[in-house]
Parts: sequence; C-alpha cells; structure tokens
Amino acid sequence: MKTNVKSTFTTKHWNEKTWDGKPANEVEGNKLPRAEVLNTYDGDLKGQSELQYLMTYHGDGTGHFIGLERVEGSLKGRSGSFVIHHTGTFDDHGVKGTVTVVPGSGTGDLSTLRGEGSYDLAGQQEAYPISFDLEIED
Repeated sequence: MKTNVKSTFTTKHWNEKTWDGKPANEVEGNKLPRAEVLNTYDGDLKGQSELQYLMTYHGDGTGHFIGLERVEGSLKGRSGSFVIHHTGTFDDHGVKGTVTVVPGSGTGDLSTLRGEGSYDLAGQQEAYPISFDLEIED
C-alpha cells in the first residue's frame, strides 16, 4: 500500500550541548552540538518520538544536521515503531530537511514500512508540518 502521509510534529523537549558538554546557546561562532529531542506527532501519523541530532553551526548562522529518530505510534490505523534518518540545513530563515525510513527498522504493523519525506520550516510554531510518501507491504 503506497500512501501520502501528512502530519505535524510538536517539540516537547530540546537539550542541545556542544561535544565538550557546554550549553550550545552559550557558544558563539562555529560549533559542533548534539541535541536530544522529544517530539509528538498528530495527523496521519500519531505518536511520540526520541530524536538525536548531530549538527554543525557556521559563524554566519547557517549549518547542517543529521539525525536518527525512533517514532512509536500509529500510521493511518497501523501500530508499531520505525526509525527515520534526517539530513538537512538551517539558516536565519528556517530549516529544510529530508527523512528516510531506515530499512528494516519497523515493528508491529509497520514492520515493512519504507519511504521518505520532507519538511520546510520557518519561524517558531506550535506544530510543524511534515509529509511522507510511504509504502507498507501487506
């Protein structure tokens, strides 16, 4: 079953520190932080997740990130969990990212899940939109 999935996510927790343990917001210029993030999802995908980002900030405020996020919940009525791999960039205008379901990471009704998605975020919002093109084998 191929399906287009539209959801929103809300960040419930964000803890970002540089690799040497300093709070990232206290370090100016180039830096390499790691962020531990908790999200909740609503829409076609409902659930919660734990996300680990590795990021690089450049002195001009731009940067790049990669991450792994374990999502647990339901996708259009199917329950289970799966892992998504994030890659993207950020600047003063927002965040652009792509996600790919890690092959073989699904459990339960989502054990055969595969696909990808994207997000393009601007400004502070209560909930951020994300969309996926996914496939689940029956």
